[in-house]
Amino acid sequence: MNEINSVIVLSIYFGNRAIVPYSYPFDGDDTLYVIYDALNHYRHFNFGVPCDIVVINHDITTFPDFKNCISEERQKFYVKSKQLLDMFNGEKLLHGGWVIKIMHRDWNNGNGMAMASFQFVYNENKYKYKYWFYNSDDTKIMKENCFKDMIDKLNSDDKIGFVSIYQTAGIGVTSSFYLDKLYDSLKDMSFITEISKEFQIKFLNKIVKLSDEYVEQYVKRYKLENYVIQWDWNGFFNNIGYSVIAGAQDMRGDYLHRYGKDQNYTAKFPKIIINEKDEPIIIYPDGNQEKIDKWINE
Repeated sequence: MNEINSVIVLSIYFGNRAIVPYSYPFDGDDTLYVIYDALNHYRHFNFGVPCDIVVINHDITTFPDFKNCISEERQKFYVKSKQLLDMFNGEKLLHGGWVIKIMHRDWNNGNGMAMASFQFVYNENKYKYKYWFYNSDDTKIMKENCFKDMIDKLNSDDKIGFVSIYQTAGIGVTSSFYLDKLYDSLKDMSFITEISKEFQIKFLNKIVKLSDEYVEQYVKRYKLENYVIQWDWNGFFNNIGYSVIAGAQDMRGDYLHRYGKDQNYTAKFPKIIINEKDEPIIIYPDGNQEKIDKWINE
């Protein structure tokens, strides 16, 4: 087998991620389905280069006073979700890759979102890989050989520092050469936005109806950490002398699937719940339910 010098870093998080329930994935039930679907898809997928997949989970079970602050129902869900995720650790990739690796990072007051998770994995593995494909749990790659195609675009011009998979988002392909410069310049991608412990508890307990005060707090955080930090990397790379190219202008449709692309007030999507027997159950949009007998598909 060829040397494994490339890696896909997949950031995930099992808590609420929106203030409206029609955004998908909205909560851990949605996310558990998404990660189940994506990792089983990736096990049989050809990215075009030998690679590992590192899944990095922003770990809610490390929330301070987790057992007293989080409802018993949600505690059970978060613990079980982490156990199910860990079952993928060491699973072989079946087409030219190597393995899936599962990592967890501390809750850290809820700070950082995907960008902090990406940096965490980089700091832990910076000498192991050369090429890095950053992706998030709400986007599933559909076009085979895409990693190779994006590496080729990255190497086509030494002024390109990042090939974004979607517009200029921080989701795409780069190399250790550029990441070293980026992280040396920025130091920390957590971009801490102060959020109260009470707000975190409400969100992690899946309380949908928040007061205006909490909504204002969420929107302020979301605008900074999502719109600015995750969706526009031009400024970051421009500051170190490189550019971001929107390599995904032709990557819609067959190239990638955004799980919530049909978001609207009435759209429904699959989710996975944990039943009273501690079993994962898929609930489909039409209301039908199916017990998952095999978590990792052959």
